[in-house]
Amino acid sequence: MSPDDHAHAPVRAGRSAEEGIKTVPSVCPHDCTSTCALEVERLSPTRIGRVRGSMRNDYTAGVICEKVARYAERIHHPDRLMKPLRRVGPKGSRQFAEISWADALDITAEQFIAKARQHGS
Repeated sequence: MSPDDHAHAPVRAGRSAEEGIKTVPSVCPHDCTSTCALEVERLSPTRIGRVRGSMRNDYTAGVICEKVARYAERIHHPDRLMKPLRRVGPKGSRQFAEISWADALDITAEQFIAKARQHGS
């Protein structure tokens, strides 16, 4: 099996061939029309392994996109942002300061309101 085949290899819920790895059913977090059913290797309560398409979805028949097939790499990447940041230097300067979630949400809401007033809703 090639490295890219894992995106198309269906699995069944239960134990993986590798002892101790449980495979659990899930759904795709992306908002596309395929609504993929997934089977996810659960390595621990906070860590996942391979993500594969589930045969439970007749429409996708076990096939998933590469974005979701590589989901574990994305969510466990050491450079993944875990806290909101606000740019404090010029754009492109890579200067950011950590802010609270409440402040991040307030800033985002204020910007949406300002743009809606400027351009209409």
